[in-house]
Amino acid sequence: VELAFGLAQLVPTTRNARVDTASVSWNYTTFLNIAFLLLAVALVARFLRTGGMAMMKMMSGDPDDTAGHDHGGHDMSDHDHLGPGALSQPDHEDHAAHGHTSAHDRSDHRRLEG
Repeated sequence: VELAFGLAQLVPTTRNARVDTASVSWNYTTFLNIAFLLLAVALVARFLRTGGMAMMKMMSGDPDDTAGHDHGGHDMSDHDHLGPGALSQPDHEDHAAHGHTSAHDRSDHRRLEG
């Protein structure tokens, strides 16, 4: 490329470039960088203080490893793992036709029994 430009006489003979010296300046980006650095330090400290590393270690296993996980002594007998709206409308109707109740119906029965 240099030879092609030289043969075509497209290389400038004079240079008018001015080089500024780089310096550190205090402007709004400096203050924003400091503020977000402090925020990041605070969030990491909170993560570590509230047991974040233990949670991350717990999450690092294979999904099959958690099949028999312990709920820490909590009574989960009436806990709905699927959550509200887990069944689509056709599935809901199919389950109702076979005598199954939805999560909403089960909660109503629990209230009546309890």
